[in-house]
Amino acid sequence: MTCEVAVMNTRGIALAADSAVTLGDGEKIYHNAEKLLQLVPGAPVAIMTFGAADLVNVPWETIVAGYQKHLGAKRYDALKDYLDDFLAFIEREQVMFPEAVQQERFCQIARKLWGSLYTRPWREALAKPRRRKAAEPLAVLRDIITEDHKLWAHYEPLNHAEGDFVEHVLNDYAPSLDKVAHKLFEGHDLPGDIRTGLRTTLNLFLSTASFLGDDHSGVVIAGMGEAEPFPVALVCKVGPMVKNRLRAHLFDHAKITHADTAMVIPFAERETIDMIIEGIHPGLAQALPDLLSVSRKGRRAGGAKTAQGDAVLERFHQGLRQEIRENHSGPFMDAVSALPRHDLAAMAEALVNLTAFRAHASAGVKETVAGPIDVAILSKGAGFVWVKHKKFGIS
Repeated sequence: MTCEVAVMNTRGIALAADSAVTLGDGEKIYHNAEKLLQLVPGAPVAIMTFGAADLVNVPWETIVAGYQKHLGAKRYDALKDYLDDFLAFIEREQVMFPEAVQQERFCQIARKLWGSLYTRPWREALAKPRRRKAAEPLAVLRDIITEDHKLWAHYEPLNHAEGDFVEHVLNDYAPSLDKVAHKLFEGHDLPGDIRTGLRTTLNLFLSTASFLGDDHSGVVIAGMGEAEPFPVALVCKVGPMVKNRLRAHLFDHAKITHADTAMVIPFAERETIDMIIEGIHPGLAQALPDLLSVSRKGRRAGGAKTAQGDAVLERFHQGLRQEIRENHSGPFMDAVSALPRHDLAAMAEALVNLTAFRAHASAGVKETVAGPIDVAILSKGAGFVWVKHKKFGIS
């Protein structure tokens, strides 16, 4: 896990990121990852990444270096234009992302996806004491796939997803994908409807914002375009790259305006930062209405549910949200709006440090937020300025 944060007001934006990177099953953690980088030399535009540290085996810092060379002296009025140009650059960069490597990585993703969604529950179903007859394993698999497809309706469509392109990918990769399926399902001769079901799963994966597993990265583009007076932050998820088409989806955006003069936006591991801003751990805030409901049921004969009880819980929930807004998050953001730029940087670093400390002080929690913290300030007047950086010796 990673902890990154953007602290923004009308004066500028401070970005902070830890340096921990987790490999394999999470047992090995290194503390030297580059997660915060300047995206546009000479301009207040930065990029932070979380999740996968690379895209199709290419580290993000290598991709950013290539983009800087491609961009040269060109500048854009809006930050969104930088994001679009950056993603388009990646799709055109065939030297970094050979077609054969893209196909190999997509087959690996299919293996993980089918394995976690279908192979594991299929084997568990067949291993139950009241297991089905030996002649029925494919029927069990068929039912699991059918039920899973109903769940994909919860995902929104992927930005600019094109059905013809997805079908083209699946047709071209069919021989390799058939080999993956044959190994995953113990050499069974899969009938046509099951093979179609497996292809449908990949179609849904490529055409919806279903960023499952660990084969994608979060990308934050933050700063100001040439015509933007106040900071902007754009958050998208990307990966994998398939047939020179990058699977990407813009999930969120934040913008400082005359009306919204301060924002603190955590990325990846965010519970500690949310707790500081709101005055209560988000998990506890979510659990309190249920705890109150259980307490009320214990006092009622038979624990019967009543409309009056539901109204009490709703009033409690509304009151809790109002308390957080008026006496915790509101005053906190009022203070952020008044901070000078270097105090924004100090706050950003402190928030990541507190997240790392909480993980360190919690028994049984892996310290996946750790290592030196890189901090930068972006502003119209000074551009991009490193405040702290592990490799440049800035502290």
